[in-house]
Amino acid sequence: MDDFDEGLEATPFPEVVQALCTPGRDENSTKTAAVASALVEVIQEKLGADSFEKISPPALFASALNALSATITNDQDVGSSPQLSLLEILQQVIPYVSSSNPNLYLHQFTNTSRALRGVIASIPSSHQVEDQSKISSGWNALLRSCIRTAATALNGILVLENAKSMEKEILKCFQYTILNNFDDSRAKVRRQAHSSTIELLHLSQNMEEGLVQLIPSHLTEYAHHILLEFQNKKKNKKLSEFEKKDRVVRLMHLLSFLEHSLAIMSQKGRLTLGKDLMQLFAFALGVDANDDVQRSTMVANGSLAALLQIFDNSNREFDSADKDSSEEDAFCAQQWATLIQANAKLVQFTSTGNEGTGECRSLYAKAIIAISLRLLSDDISEQQKPVMKALIPKLLPLSFTTVINCVGDEDISESAVQGICAELGRLIRSDGFKKMLQEEASNATYGKCIEACIGSLQKIQQYRYRSNWDACLPCVATLVVSVIQGMIPSTGADEATMTKMQARVKPMVTALVQLYSDVDDKSSKQVIEGAIGNIVEGVGAEIFMGLVDLCDGSKQSNVVKGAISTERAWILNVIKSSLSMDSNPYRPRLAFFQSHVLGLARKCDMASANDHLTAVEASIQRSRVVDLWCLFPSFCLHPLDIEVTFPALAQTLVRAMSDKRYPELLTIICTGLTALAKDVQERSENDMNSNEGVQAELRILSDCSTKILPSLFRLVESLHGLDVSKKASKDEDMDVEDEEETKKNLSQEAQRVMTVTDAIAAYASIAPEEFLKSLFKKVVQRLLAASQSDGDETEKMCTLLGLAQALVKSQCLNDDSVSLLYRSIKPLIKSDEQGSRVQKRAYKVFAEICQHYTSFVTAPERLSEIIDLMIGSTIVLQVSARHMRLKCIKFVAEGFDSNNKAQMDIIPNIVGEVLLSLKDSNAKTRESAYQVLLSLAQVRNDMTTYLQIIVGALGAQTPHMRSAAVMALSRLVFEYARTDFTVQNLLPNLLQTVILLFDENSREVIKSVIGFVRVSVAALNKDQLEPLLPELVGGMMKYNRGKGRFRAKIKIIIKKLVRYYGYEKITPLVPANDTRLLNHMRKLAERTARRRAANIQDGATAVGEFDDLMDSDEDDSDDGRTFMTGVTGFTKMTMTSRKSGKTAMSSKSIAKSVRSMTKSMASMKSSASTGPRIDTRGEKGGEILDMLDPKMSKNVRFNEEQDDDGFSDDDEAMEFDDSGKLVVGGDDRIHFSNNDDDAEEERGGKRQRISKFESAKANREEAHNKRNKKNQQQKKTQQLGAAYKSKKAGGDVKRKDQKFEPYAFVPLDGKKYTKKARGQTVEQMSTVVRGKGGFKRKRR
Repeated sequence: MDDFDEGLEATPFPEVVQALCTPGRDENSTKTAAVASALVEVIQEKLGADSFEKISPPALFASALNALSATITNDQDVGSSPQLSLLEILQQVIPYVSSSNPNLYLHQFTNTSRALRGVIASIPSSHQVEDQSKISSGWNALLRSCIRTAATALNGILVLENAKSMEKEILKCFQYTILNNFDDSRAKVRRQAHSSTIELLHLSQNMEEGLVQLIPSHLTEYAHHILLEFQNKKKNKKLSEFEKKDRVVRLMHLLSFLEHSLAIMSQKGRLTLGKDLMQLFAFALGVDANDDVQRSTMVANGSLAALLQIFDNSNREFDSADKDSSEEDAFCAQQWATLIQANAKLVQFTSTGNEGTGECRSLYAKAIIAISLRLLSDDISEQQKPVMKALIPKLLPLSFTTVINCVGDEDISESAVQGICAELGRLIRSDGFKKMLQEEASNATYGKCIEACIGSLQKIQQYRYRSNWDACLPCVATLVVSVIQGMIPSTGADEATMTKMQARVKPMVTALVQLYSDVDDKSSKQVIEGAIGNIVEGVGAEIFMGLVDLCDGSKQSNVVKGAISTERAWILNVIKSSLSMDSNPYRPRLAFFQSHVLGLARKCDMASANDHLTAVEASIQRSRVVDLWCLFPSFCLHPLDIEVTFPALAQTLVRAMSDKRYPELLTIICTGLTALAKDVQERSENDMNSNEGVQAELRILSDCSTKILPSLFRLVESLHGLDVSKKASKDEDMDVEDEEETKKNLSQEAQRVMTVTDAIAAYASIAPEEFLKSLFKKVVQRLLAASQSDGDETEKMCTLLGLAQALVKSQCLNDDSVSLLYRSIKPLIKSDEQGSRVQKRAYKVFAEICQHYTSFVTAPERLSEIIDLMIGSTIVLQVSARHMRLKCIKFVAEGFDSNNKAQMDIIPNIVGEVLLSLKDSNAKTRESAYQVLLSLAQVRNDMTTYLQIIVGALGAQTPHMRSAAVMALSRLVFEYARTDFTVQNLLPNLLQTVILLFDENSREVIKSVIGFVRVSVAALNKDQLEPLLPELVGGMMKYNRGKGRFRAKIKIIIKKLVRYYGYEKITPLVPANDTRLLNHMRKLAERTARRRAANIQDGATAVGEFDDLMDSDEDDSDDGRTFMTGVTGFTKMTMTSRKSGKTAMSSKSIAKSVRSMTKSMASMKSSASTGPRIDTRGEKGGEILDMLDPKMSKNVRFNEEQDDDGFSDDDEAMEFDDSGKLVVGGDDRIHFSNNDDDAEEERGGKRQRISKFESAKANREEAHNKRNKKNQQQKKTQQLGAAYKSKKAGGDVKRKDQKFEPYAFVPLDGKKYTKKARGQTVEQMSTVVRGKGGFKRKRR
């Protein structure tokens, strides 16, 4: 009773009655409310009550039951009958009756059961009517409601303790109301019967005693009878085809129910039905050739799906009432052997390739694996554990073999193979399988079992499985990883265990590597690479490289013995791409990297220096050296032997970083060193027990930092020197491709410098304090000396500032050092004498100080000085340093205290510069300015005062500043209007103030104001915005104030206002000459509504980012299609919209479609005589032609047709220029070709359409050819005197704009005689200087 009454405590019965009497929106709810109100009124009249409080559950229950019994007739109309409403009332009331007055409910249950059975008897059965469409949906709803009510009634009677005498009536009610509908042809009715039965089974799970077990027992007998009856009837050859089909359908419905309910039945019932299902499965496999194989496959699949609920106990929602599971475990073990024995028969049965055979194999494999996982787990009963320990070593290898046999055919579907291999991988990764590996030392049979499993799985590598390797080979990789992880703990193992492990898994890995050499198709090689990558990811590079010899190969192609084999070089790439810097299954050893990996690298380096190798072969060997070094960062993740190996390895690392033959090693080694230092430092900080090992590792790294840091400092200087040499070698006449390559190299050098400085910062934080202090002083001294030098010390100063930035980033400097550095860079910020690069570097250093030493910056004695520095250095600020300067301001502002008045007074002094930076041409600078603006708002913590500061800039003298102030307001409104009530309340006044700027003559101010209006309209609610509509619309629609240029954005705002207030309210506010725009928008909206109703998508995207909201010309209502031509599919506004992010991509796609359409239009000019034209005479009064409308075909005319409606070719023909624009003019502007032969093509005289893709492709090729031709003309040697060459005749001619006579002199230019340009100059001179024989001098 407690479980049944648990949900009733929350809702008092008067509230339930009130809910029943309250009509809802649907028709059924209204009828139920009417019936409930009538019943309640009758009860209230009898009791003399006027409220729901006096209505008791028994009274309403008796009234509803009597009314239901009185409505049972065979000729009733389901639409007018109140039965459905009465059933809904009973369903709500019965739980309260059975809990509050159980004796009454016990005596009334017979009447309740009789009434429910009577209602079902009056409903037409699906078996009685051949045409199911004639059964009204109202009958189906009534039947489902009756089933639900019966389940509620049974639920109420089963929990009663004194209902023993009602067993017969309970079973009768269950049989006639629920169980008889199990095989109903109506899916909803059938599912309702199944779900109601499952609810009753859940009740039996919660209660062990009483009548609750009556339903499961009866259900078991019912299912047992149907399963046996099917097998017996199936043997009867006299059954008709209809009877056979009916039996199969009935059985499949039962199997579908058992698939969802077996897990919650009692153990006794599960075992009974489990035996029947196994017999049914064997019966299905034994089908004759004359029988229906398709039906037998369905039966086999259904029986296996139901059996899985018994075999797999890992996902059961409820604990079994039977605590002892020994019988079920023994049953599973018995069926394990039975299923394995049926493997050959199942493979033969499913080899036909019919529908469902793949699913049959998949379910079969899942059943075997489910039993294996169950018996391998610790959840089996203690009584069965000894038996299972003896059984598992015998049957587990057979299970592997059986499952693998299921994927050996090519006809099996890919999804089935994927499912089978996924289940096999689940078995291999299970804790039970790994436990066997761990316990094989104490149980010798486990070792033999594992060997047998490995042998079975190796069959997958055979060529018969080649078509399914993409799913099967990952299982091999999973087995290798599981065996290694099961035998080798994370802390490591002794040499004997490592040897045993290698002997066990090495054949599998070697076979995979050999398989890669044997196959020749790319897909198989990719699958093998993926399997090898999974192994590397699971066990790490050290263990894997101990299993595979990279130097081994059948062909000895290496000049130096011991270098990487050409046949196995691909493995190195797989290892490099599979290693992760985030995690490592085993702690690596630096000693292995030093001895094994670096040993291979030295051999490859020696091979690259061999004289017998070609340049390509030597380059390949050098690339392998770099690939081997790429493994170093993974060995730096929590290594085991830092104390022993790193001091010696550090010297090798320093030498390798300085090796000019391999510049790539610098980034790799610095990345590894940074990871190593951060890993040790984090473990030292997180170590609560002060582990001596971690502290010792930290001391070793600290000692080694004295050697590493000076080397890194020198490397930074050398990198900057390389940067200078590259810039010095850059020639002014360099080609575009060479210039791009140079920029790429410079970017790579900058990345290398950043990597080195990160390493410096990491090791500076753990270096000895005195050493770091002396190193820092040397850097500052050299910086001061360089800044006071008379020569050009730009590069040296940039290098020193980069080193200082790295030391500041390490956060290991004291206040004295930071103060010294601040005083050193202060002159560089205040002056522009040293150049833009030095000033930018100085700002970077200062930004690091502001970020990491906030207390130093915000100290009262220094803050005013820093603010004066920021304000006073504005005059000498270089353009390239603006971005870093704003970062400095941001970090300084973030350290402010909102309660400190002195600090808050500083904000107005820096807002002006921030606002002007919003208009900067550099995107990074603009974004930094926005971030500073938002940071100041957070620090100020008073949006009213902060907005007043910004609004004050609206009164600036320059339009530039006023535009910047409006942009700042737009961003603040965008960020805070929806979350800050202060901004929400101030927004109407802000909008009213900004609208006044519509009278400005500045275009940039108008653009900013329109953006602010767009943001504000989206943020304001209707009530706040409505009073401002006249001023808002009037300001936007003013002529000669930018309306024509920004009409797309204005249209979007108007459309939003129309959505808020409707056309009736907005139209009077628009000038009379602009009403055509609103008419056009209204028609577009109506068309869009029609298209949406017809499920036609426009493909528009909403604008959600701030930049898109400010700059985008697109809207999500009509995709910016105002003033559309109807032919090209684009507008000028759409084509020229400036957007970022996603909108930029859409602009590119639109531009591409424009170019392709333009080309198509150009190709149509010669075939205009036979091409179609459009009758546009109906386009007037704002009406436009929808080219996608099916009726549009009536307006298309061809020249071959004899028009009877008087539509002339010369009336409304449409012509487009080269850019795709519509040409509107008189008859003299329209020309048609008379060449009919050229106009017709191969397709029956019709013009062949050129797709957008083909036209875009041709356009791109044409542009590419033009660009190449232009480059060739630029590269072509310009002849001397070519400017005087006559175009009409031979000889020379002097033009009006030419100052000198022809051949008067040859201009001399020092650049022409450099070593690089000397050959071109000689070729130029050969046009005027002749040789001895009278010929022009040839180039030497």
